[in-house]
Amino acid sequence: MNSQSRQTSPASSAPADLAAAYDPMIRGTMLGLISALAYTGANIALRDLSGTDGLVWACWVSAVKAIPCFLVSVFLVSFRWMTGQQAFPPRHKLLPLLAAATMMQYGGNACFTWALNKVGLILTVPIVFSTLISVSAVLGRLFLGDPINKRTLASMGLLLLSIISLSLAADGSFPNATTFTIVTGMLLAGVSGMSYGANSIVIRQFLGGQFSVSSILLIMSTSGIVMLGIPAFFVMGPERIAGISSSQWSSMAWAGISNAIAFYAVSSALKHIPAVRANLLNASQTAMCAMAGILIFDEKLTLLSAIGIGLTIAGLTLLGVRRKKNIPTGGISVTEISADEATSIRE
Repeated sequence: MNSQSRQTSPASSAPADLAAAYDPMIRGTMLGLISALAYTGANIALRDLSGTDGLVWACWVSAVKAIPCFLVSVFLVSFRWMTGQQAFPPRHKLLPLLAAATMMQYGGNACFTWALNKVGLILTVPIVFSTLISVSAVLGRLFLGDPINKRTLASMGLLLLSIISLSLAADGSFPNATTFTIVTGMLLAGVSGMSYGANSIVIRQFLGGQFSVSSILLIMSTSGIVMLGIPAFFVMGPERIAGISSSQWSSMAWAGISNAIAFYAVSSALKHIPAVRANLLNASQTAMCAMAGILIFDEKLTLLSAIGIGLTIAGLTLLGVRRKKNIPTGGISVTEISADEATSIRE
């Protein structure tokens, strides 16, 4: 009798309640939501910096944005090295990874920042998501033999319709912009999404998932600082860099910190929840960025743009999980990246 009383007492039930609070599904969902919020914060900061046009400025912003990721990754990789864990990928795989990182920095990050100057958050973000998923699915099929099931085909169809809808909505969303500006912005957003998608396939093909998140992010962030920052510094010159306002530096720092939080949060979330749930949570940033564009930057929401954003979210939620495998890397489990999980590959 006493034993039963002890089992049902409030004090003894506390550990069970605490365990429920740390349920993997709840933890993964919270991490996924944190990632979406952080990515939204980074995108808002980048949109705030988009008042200055040009590829050089976009490269400089992307390079500075990479610094927080670089610092966090240096700490984590150093810790793994000092504790005897594998800190870096094999040397013969570094070159293709560096090539993929450079492609992502110029084609992905720089084009994304530049596109924000021309077509804002309300069009850039959904176009990037749509092209990212579609390209990664097609390339995954061509080069890695990934199956494309009916759900993936339906998702790609919705994403294609979203791009068409957003293209038709561009004039109404930005009535003061020229046709050339709008077309350029949408092309830049498309190139950004394709670069992110292609980058995920290159990583999977050459590295086969045998890497830690920190080592990958270290290489990607270093590539951003070196490959974007150094050329931009010499083109801009010390005087122009010295003329950058404190508010602009603050926005760059905010974008970088938010981006680092988002990357590690979504990587951790994929260890606890299926990719379809992670994609659903990640898709919420499309709506959040659209609302930020409307409320903060006075971007126009038209019926066609609303339909396009809705189709993007619907397409992302349809993504299924083909394969999910946890790979032990010295105590840190890293989820293998599939085409459906490509939304997490944004440094």
